[in-house]
Amino acid sequence: MTAKSLIVKDNRLIEACYRLDLAEQRLILLAIVRARDAKKTITADLWLEVSVKDYNDTYGFGDTAGYKVLNTAAASLFNRYVRINLIDPATGKDSHLSTRWVSACHYVEQASLVRIQISPLMIPYITNLESKFTSYQLKNVAKMTSAYAIRLFELMMQYRNIGERYITIDNLKEYLGATGEGYARVDNFKNKVVVPAIAQINKHTELNVEFINRKVGRSVVGYDFKITAKEDQQPKQPAKRAAKIKPNAPTPLPTGLTLAEKNMIKKICAKTGESDADVLAKAQAMGVELFVALDQMTKAV
Repeated sequence: MTAKSLIVKDNRLIEACYRLDLAEQRLILLAIVRARDAKKTITADLWLEVSVKDYNDTYGFGDTAGYKVLNTAAASLFNRYVRINLIDPATGKDSHLSTRWVSACHYVEQASLVRIQISPLMIPYITNLESKFTSYQLKNVAKMTSAYAIRLFELMMQYRNIGERYITIDNLKEYLGATGEGYARVDNFKNKVVVPAIAQINKHTELNVEFINRKVGRSVVGYDFKITAKEDQQPKQPAKRAAKIKPNAPTPLPTGLTLAEKNMIKKICAKTGESDADVLAKAQAMGVELFVALDQMTKAV
């Protein structure tokens, strides 16, 4: 596995409601990376292979510990499912797709490896079409010890080029799978989940993330996240004279958006005369998921 191995996930999957524990997330991520390194297209018939050695080397386990963790993760992963929020193409209404992550798990004890097959309905959401999806380097999450931190990092990476993101507390709990009674109080959720997750993101990844409460009256209803890349991760530009910017030059849309979201923004701009940035800001301020907000705005113009 190369140091620059990438994970690529559909933005709808990143925002989906699912809960995997840390070992299961690590297994899924490493399986995707191994397929990409081997230049294999993920299909429902393809067995994705992860060896105990790969798992140990990537996540820093000893031989015995890695063997037990990978075996347990493979056994439990088969029972996990994901719910993805979609727009039903037939009716145009909100819908929820529920499916298992994997259709089969095969643990080969004497060879110290695991093979998994991604379930057919998940195939469109895990792919190598980088132009449409959020990508990040596996090394960013390899040292994380919190499943919440990995999930929150994915959500922040979606908006890296935008630099900020608002998420309601209810939505964030669903995204992170932190819906138990222990997180019912806002302060418990913040202190037990959000703050530790951000600490790991800032320590181990290429991002710096800060957040502040957004209130309605005296109640905290969500968090405004500020997302910046660390200085040593910023792309180096050759020294040259700054080019003059023409007034009213169109600003390119952030690359973190899906193709459908970009098309909706362009459609709204064409009908209202607003800039891309203005439309995007209005959609984010609606307090719902970006795709849903843009869809509502498109239907309203």
